[in-house]
Amino acid sequence: MTKEKISDIADGCELGDNEHEWMKLGAASMKPGHSVYKSAADTVALIEGSSALAKFFGTLGVRYDQDLDTAGSSGSTAPVIVKGKCPAFLTHSASAKRAGNWLMESGGTAGYLGVNEDSDAVNASGFINVAKLINDIASGDDVGIIDII
Repeated sequence: MTKEKISDIADGCELGDNEHEWMKLGAASMKPGHSVYKSAADTVALIEGSSALAKFFGTLGVRYDQDLDTAGSSGSTAPVIVKGKCPAFLTHSASAKRAGNWLMESGGTAGYLGVNEDSDAVNASGFINVAKLINDIASGDDVGIIDII
């Protein structure tokens, strides 16, 4: 069965001893597990592959008053996991991925990390590795457990 939601793989967002910062959400479409960057307005926004200024800041965590698959409201605050293990949205691929694969800040879909097929620290487009995949994922899966470096 294809895993498309954070609740398909985890019961929470902080898996172990993590570091996080509370930040204001810049948009209402952001869900726990989305990858974000810190904007000039001191809010967080979904990371996108097309923005050279959007450098990975962390993965959005879950608030005590929302569930894992619900987007927060614009202007509300939420924890952003900046170091440690957590579930995250990943750009799915046509093939399975193994634990240990590097993940880069550009997944091609807003808020998603991409698997760096080259395994170089910086890929040809200039995007850097920001996390490692912790669990194997099947072809077509959109979520996985990551370790933010």
